[in-house]
Amino acid sequence: MTAGDVFLHVPPLVVVPPEVVRVNAVHEIGHAIVGVVLGMALSSVSVAQTVRFGQSAQSVGRAVFLRNVWARRTKEHYVDIITMTMAGMAAEQLLLGCWDDGAAGGAGSDLHEVPRGPQSRWRGHTEWDRSSPRTARSTTRSSISTPP
Repeated sequence: MTAGDVFLHVPPLVVVPPEVVRVNAVHEIGHAIVGVVLGMALSSVSVAQTVRFGQSAQSVGRAVFLRNVWARRTKEHYVDIITMTMAGMAAEQLLLGCWDDGAAGGAGSDLHEVPRGPQSRWRGHTEWDRSSPRTARSTTRSSISTPP
C-alpha cells in the first residue's frame, strides 16, 4: 500500500465560497466580541477557506475560549456561556439582516448545543428570572459604557 492508495480514500478539499466565508466571519466575531466583553479568555478565532468534501462533522469557523477550570459554575457563569454562544446568530442578524440554519441546524450548531450544555445544568437555579437574564447585572459587569 502506498500513500497514493491512502489519499484515494481521503475526501478532496473544496474551496468555501467567499460569501460563506464572510457570513462565518461575522458569526465568529460575534462570539469573540461578546465573550471578551463578558470576561472570557479568547484563544483564537478562525474561518476556513477550504473544507473536506463529504464530511458532515466539520465547521467553517470557530471561536475558541480558554476554559477556566477553577471558575465557579454559578447561574451567572452559565448565562454568560449561553449569551456568548448565541452571539454568533445575533451578529448575523445585526450585521447581515438574518441568520441561517448553519447556526441553527443540526448537531454542533449553536442552537443545538445550548440546551445540551449549560442549560441542562441549571437544575439548582429554578428561581432564575427568565424575563431578561442580562439586565440585572449589565450595569455592574459591563466594561462598555453607553454614551450620555
